[in-house]
Amino acid sequence: GALIVADADTDPRLEYDGARGDWIRSFVTNPLRVSTVVLGWLWLDAATPNAFTKASIVRLQPFADAAAIAVRNTQLYQLVKHELQQRTHMQTALQRSERDLRGLIDALPDGFLRLDRQGRYLEARASHVFRPVVSEDAMIGKTFEDILPETVATSMRKSYETLFQTGEMQTYEYRLQIAEEVRYRVSLWVKLNDNESLGVIRDITEQKLAEEKLQQRESLFRSLFEHSSLGIALIDIQGLFTDVNHAFCMLLGYNKADLLGRSPVDITHPDDAILTLPFADKTSYQIEKRFISSTGEIIWTLVNATKIPQMVSRPAYIIKHVQDISEQKRLDQALQSSQARLESVVTTMPDLVMTLAADNTVIFSSAQQDDHVSSDTQFQDKLGYYAPQQQVGDQLSS
Repeated sequence: GALIVADADTDPRLEYDGARGDWIRSFVTNPLRVSTVVLGWLWLDAATPNAFTKASIVRLQPFADAAAIAVRNTQLYQLVKHELQQRTHMQTALQRSERDLRGLIDALPDGFLRLDRQGRYLEARASHVFRPVVSEDAMIGKTFEDILPETVATSMRKSYETLFQTGEMQTYEYRLQIAEEVRYRVSLWVKLNDNESLGVIRDITEQKLAEEKLQQRESLFRSLFEHSSLGIALIDIQGLFTDVNHAFCMLLGYNKADLLGRSPVDITHPDDAILTLPFADKTSYQIEKRFISSTGEIIWTLVNATKIPQMVSRPAYIIKHVQDISEQKRLDQALQSSQARLESVVTTMPDLVMTLAADNTVIFSSAQQDDHVSSDTQFQDKLGYYAPQQQVGDQLSS
C-alpha cells in the first residue's frame, strides 16, 4: 500500500547511504496499481519533516490511479505496436516466401496437385512442360476416375489409399494416350494432413524414349557381340576380361568362365606379351600378336583395340576385335620359302634371269645375286642392247 516517512533521518526503516539528497526529510509514495498489478510508485517528498499525513495519501491516490492507467495504456500501446510490427514483418516475409516459392514452382517442369481425402482435386497447377489431360479449372472438384483412363485411375486410387493408410510417400508411374501422342508420367504423393495430400506430377516421356533407345542399342550391341564371326573381348581399365563372345572362345578353345577376370597376358605368347600392355594416350590401335590356345597351339591374330570412354551408366573399358590370321601367316611363310628356293636356283644358272613388271620395271634380277653376271656382256645379243648391272626397280627401255 501507500507509505509515509515522517522523518527520513530518524526513521528506522531507512538506511542512509549518502545517495539521498540532504534536503529530503519526509516523503509519501502511492502505488500505481491496475487491478492487482503494481506498475510503479508515485512519489512526493519535502525538505521538512512531518510534511505529509494520511490525508496526503487520500488526496494523492486519484493521481496515482490516473498515472497507473496512463502507464498501463503506454505499455499496451508499445505491446500492440510491437505485435503489429512483428505481424508486418511476418506478412512481408510470408509474401516474399510465397513469391519465391511460386517462382520456383513456375520454373519447375512438374505439375502440382492438391487433393482431399476422397481424391477430389482442390487445386491444380500445370507447368511449361507438364500439361494435364484436361484444363486446370476443369479438374477442380473431380476425382481420378473422372479424368484418367480406367486402368490408370484404378492403380492411382490404390496408391492414394495406401498413402493415407500408411502415411508413407507413394510413387506411381503410368502411360497415357493423349490424342495421337503417348506420354509417360510419374506421380509422387505426400500426405499433408488427415484430409489433404500434395501430388507432384512429372512428364518423363523424353527420359523413357531415351531409355528405350538405349535398350535398343544395348540389344543390338549384344546381338552383334554374340553372333559376330570375329572374336570380341571386353577388358576393363585394370586390364582384365569382363566379357568374351562365342567366337573368341572357339578361336582359343577356352570356356568363358576360364577367361573372365583374367588378363590377356595370361594367354599371350611371351614374346608378344608387351603388346598387351595398356595403350596410354591412344584411343585405338591395331597389332599382330600370338595367342596360346587351351591346347598350347600358337595362334596368330590381328587385334583391333578401341578404348571406350567412361559414361554415367558404366565405367571406361576396351573392346578388342580378334581375327585369326594363322592361315595367312602360314601362306606368307610358304611364299617366302618358295621365293628363297627360286632365287637360290636362279642365281646358280649361267644365264641372266629377270622378272619384269608390265611397264618393264625390274622386279628380280639374277645380276644382283651374282656379280659375275652383272658385268658380263654375253647376253647383249639376246637382249638386243647392252644392260649391265640392272637393278631391281630400274625400268628397261623397249
